[in-house]
Amino acid sequence: MKNKTDIAGIAGLSTSHVSFDDAESKSVLDGSTQSTPEYKFQTPLDQLPARPAGPKSSNTTDAYIHESLPHSVPIAGASTSAVTHQQATQRKGTDEIYGLGSLPSAGPGRWEYLANPGNWHPERRKLHEKLLDQARSSALTLAESLESDGCQPTLFALRGNTATGKTRIATKKIPVLAAALKKTAGKGCVNPDVFKSSLAKSETGAKIFSSAQVHSESSFLADRFEGGLRSQKTGSGAIASIVVDKRLSREYEIDSYIQLAKETGRKVELCDIDAPLENSLVGVLQRKPEGEDPRPPYPVVSSGFVAVRSNRMYVIDRFIADPSLGNYRLFGTAEDGEKVMVASVIGGEFSVENAELYEKITSPQLSVTGDLADKVIDKELIDRLENNIADPERAAKTRAALEKYSGKSWSAALAAHSELI
Repeated sequence: MKNKTDIAGIAGLSTSHVSFDDAESKSVLDGSTQSTPEYKFQTPLDQLPARPAGPKSSNTTDAYIHESLPHSVPIAGASTSAVTHQQATQRKGTDEIYGLGSLPSAGPGRWEYLANPGNWHPERRKLHEKLLDQARSSALTLAESLESDGCQPTLFALRGNTATGKTRIATKKIPVLAAALKKTAGKGCVNPDVFKSSLAKSETGAKIFSSAQVHSESSFLADRFEGGLRSQKTGSGAIASIVVDKRLSREYEIDSYIQLAKETGRKVELCDIDAPLENSLVGVLQRKPEGEDPRPPYPVVSSGFVAVRSNRMYVIDRFIADPSLGNYRLFGTAEDGEKVMVASVIGGEFSVENAELYEKITSPQLSVTGDLADKVIDKELIDRLENNIADPERAAKTRAALEKYSGKSWSAALAAHSELI
């Protein structure tokens, strides 16, 4: 059993070894041949209407489209106070507000509708193109930074439930990736929430929509963004590396990204990050309305927790069965809140560093979600969670976030937090 795991030639590094620092002991890209026979459409774990597993071009007719926004809806650039009052009473999604014509009901038809630029108000369409151009530029900068550090074409995947510490792992445990993300200020990753902050603002920069209101619009843009990265190349002509930051809880998502990597000559470096459900719930409550991170309600976080743990062994088995894929690393959360290496599959060789934690975080843990939904955030719970964190600053932030919702259940607290603007 290994006490320290090194990345021997991570992502094909040809000049030096890049190691994980264990001192702390802390939409699938569309391809023409992509096939997902077991799951035709995604299940709405992330509060989205069911949509095709990959971005698809639309053949939707423009016949029913009209040229102006419906009456009595907020328009980007209007006064902040008027818009805030209006949207607070209507709570419509931006796909309803800025879409032209009649928005199809939840299902594949809605995603085909959203994917057709002609179905959006012209000003909103311009914003979409601007945001996509910025994202593509950041993705290219990210890829070229990785290439300059000797990284061969790689698909880096950060797997884990909402608020499990994926960003911490990327910036503290993977030096080559941390350096690249620093150059782009963390931008350029494939993530369904990457466009939310910009979509939630008016033309004057005031935030007028909640995270939930822009969720569908951001997700459809993320699909378009992903689709363009499949064949993206760096200035040298080499295929560009990609960084995927998603829950990746479903088997077909893993299969599709692995297929993408194989078809495009990329290796896979997958970091699987686990955290107890309570930690994720606290993490969501610490997220600020003006920030870029999503603030999903309780059912989304709890179902994500179960799905990620339930399918973890499937992911591990894929890397054991095919050493040519690349490498897999599993990180867990120690009792003091720090991230620690739990297990790895390096070149097909499976190794467990923490057997007790490994057994715990590869089990479905189905019952805990029902127990926590109605659990009240009281002084005893706040004290316990604060005392479990070794870092004083993080402990103080945890207490502050929880005290705002003292007396509420986890479910009620996350519901209220998700609606803040």
